Amino acid sequence: MDLSEFTRKQHKKAIDDFDDGTLRTFGTGATRDTAEDKLDFEGFLSPLVLERYAEYMHENRKQSDGSMRDSDNWQKGIPTRQYLKSGWRHFKDWWRADRGLPLLDQKCDTIEKVLCGLIFNASGYLHEHLKKKYGFHQPDGITYLKENTCQKGGTDAENITESKSKSKCCDESTGRMPCLHQA
Repeated sequence: MDLSEFTRKQHKKAIDDFDDGTLRTFGTGATRDTAEDKLDFEGFLSPLVLERYAEYMHENRKQSDGSMRDSDNWQKGIPTRQYLKSGWRHFKDWWRADRGLPLLDQKCDTIEKVLCGLIFNASGYLHEHLKKKYGFHQPDGITYLKENTCQKGGTDAENITESKSKSKCCDESTGRMPCLHQA
């Protein structure tokens, strides 16, 4: 599909869909609740950028000893200071490229690689910030909230070890980890 066909389909979609803030009505007659106040990942993200970023991340999985690191290895935790230092180097090269100057980083020798490196460092820094903000920790490589008490007084550690098959949430409005105690 070329870009003009994609644009025509997006325009037709905008005409065919109507959202009055309470109900969405589609050109087919189908209805759904409103899309207002819902995160629009499809609109916020670009498939072109995500695909190029995934290619960049895959290219950089190979370690100096020849082994391949897991794709989510970075989520184990890298100090934010390291993300900041690396991010500045990528930002500097982005700035140089924008000014028509040659890139200095031999590994990031194209503007695409520079921008993907910047995205990686900003994402990693944000990941670490959010883990700290929400109290995440990672036992056995699985992320759980550090401090969460259910209505029956159970803690995360008790919930995790008691049963991984139960999933009644104590308070759905908080978005906290599901309590595994039966309420």
